Amino acid sequence: MRKLVLVASLSFLVLPFAACSSTNKSVSVDDIATLDSDFESEVRSRERERRTAGRANAFGRSLTRITNFVDKYFWNYDVNDPYVNQPTRVGTLRHTGRFVIDTVTAVPFVDQIPGVNTL
Repeated sequence: MRKLVLVASLSFLVLPFAACSSTNKSVSVDDIATLDSDFESEVRSRERERRTAGRANAFGRSLTRITNFVDKYFWNYDVNDPYVNQPTRVGTLRHTGRFVIDTVTAVPFVDQIPGVNTL
């Protein structure tokens, strides 16, 4: 059993060398030119994607700054104010539901309807 494991491990060590020595393919100038042009086109496309992503990110940051400006100077809300932005587990749907219930129950005759409870 030990001999089998030893032979198997040695064969896995020698196998890559045998695979490399069997590929004696000569590389021509056309192959090098093709590889070079493929590499250049790949580099160009990568740079183009990077520039496009940069423009999109800059546009998104500009929109965020506009929103922050309107929030700060029109609604008196600052995104970075720790006293306003307390961590919460209440989601948008629950806030909307609470708003609807508070608004509907503020109507005077709703208090007289049996079975209507507020949060």
